[in-house]
Amino acid sequence: MTPSCLRTRRALAAAAALPLLLLTASACGDDASDAADALDSASEALDSASEAAEGALETGEEEIDAALEDLDAMSDESVLDAVGESVTSVVQNATGYEVDGEVLYVDVEGEPAEALGTCQIVLGAASALADNPQVVLRYDGEEVDCSEFL
Repeated sequence: MTPSCLRTRRALAAAAALPLLLLTASACGDDASDAADALDSASEALDSASEAAEGALETGEEEIDAALEDLDAMSDESVLDAVGESVTSVVQNATGYEVDGEVLYVDVEGEPAEALGTCQIVLGAASALADNPQVVLRYDGEEVDCSEFL
């Protein structure tokens, strides 16, 4: 969870708790002025919580926008290299990778008949970062073009 999400959750939790605080304060007060003071305090706290939530959301949007700009600035080869690195660390039977131009080759142990699941994982990751990625799984002596499964 990023800090901005944590700030947003805290601010929203505070805003949600305000009606309960208002009821408690007005029930414990001796007269109408105590209830009015509690209402003013609750209103100020709600305003502060709303401002904090808006600020946290804006910060999150700025961070996301910056990350998307960085991603757009990356070359397809760099994106595929990052995907290859991730895939070899996450997919159990992936043993290595190579990027050749606009094609990501992933070395895989096992049988080519089991390529569908691995293609889905690799294409899913690559498609999230690149337009029309080309992925080829290399098994011992056989290549499987993942676009065949589309």
